[in-house]
Amino acid sequence: MSRISNPLLALVVSIVFAATAGAATFTTPMVATNDHVPACGVTNIGTKPLVVTAELVGPAGNTVTPTSSSCPTPPATLAPRRTCYTNAPVGQDIYCIVEASSAKVRAGITLFSPNGLFVGFVPATK
Repeated sequence: MSRISNPLLALVVSIVFAATAGAATFTTPMVATNDHVPACGVTNIGTKPLVVTAELVGPAGNTVTPTSSSCPTPPATLAPRRTCYTNAPVGQDIYCIVEASSAKVRAGITLFSPNGLFVGFVPATK
């Protein structure tokens, strides 16, 4: 077994592992929206601000351009106990990939009717 003999390299390796140790990725299954409004929601359930990104992905693996988003643009953070949404176009079948700087996140796709009523929820998993 080899040791890292350069102290500076050892410090850099330690920082990289510490920075990514709590990071997490959450993904939903593909959701057929049937003319509903899909929104990828992210909730910070922790007590510290988190860096989060929410990507909408279409059936062909393409990135879907959101119609609107209340999620912060990194390096901005999502405050503790707050939720943000990234909305997809009406009727767009999607799945959602959420990257977070901590596992203290819950995410999923919420479906709304065209007039804004709740239709359903599909949770994301690690």
